[in-house]
Amino acid sequence: MKASDDRNACNRLLILAVDIDATLIQRSTESNHHVDNIFYRTADIQSDRGRREVVGEFLGNYAAKKFSIIFVNSITMWIHLNCGDDGLRDFLRYISSIAEYILIEPQDWKCYQSAVRRMKKLGCQPFQHFPVLEWRENVSEQILNYLQSKACGLKFVKDLGQTELWNRPLYLFTSL
Repeated sequence: MKASDDRNACNRLLILAVDIDATLIQRSTESNHHVDNIFYRTADIQSDRGRREVVGEFLGNYAAKKFSIIFVNSITMWIHLNCGDDGLRDFLRYISSIAEYILIEPQDWKCYQSAVRRMKKLGCQPFQHFPVLEWRENVSEQILNYLQSKACGLKFVKDLGQTELWNRPLYLFTSL
């Protein structure tokens, strides 16, 4: 390779987008205009299989140990409601181990209460973990503290303000 080829390889942006919802992944795949750079995969990131077969394989294919950045948008609440406090802590530890930077958008307790009401109104099964969640009213603060704890070992970089649509905070952390 020539030096210019090395620079181009280093500047290539690759994105792995993962969601448990196969319909969302299918829609995204169908509208993907950057198939050489953006890869959509359906996976349960909470499972060893999803972590190994989707995330691990992607990193391995590009000889990478970590992602440069992981975006965690509007999913902490769903992981928390479906997997409990331990499941959310496990997720936060996992992403901390595979990212140089994490941009996270935690949902506040009001969002949890709305989700529970919506499920009840629709006649769906209630979230089994909801009644026993320890991280409650101050869930965003709990997430921030946990990311900075010894368990995750991240350093807080910056509060990036609020999202325009949902008015949720955006926080940047680093493992560096």
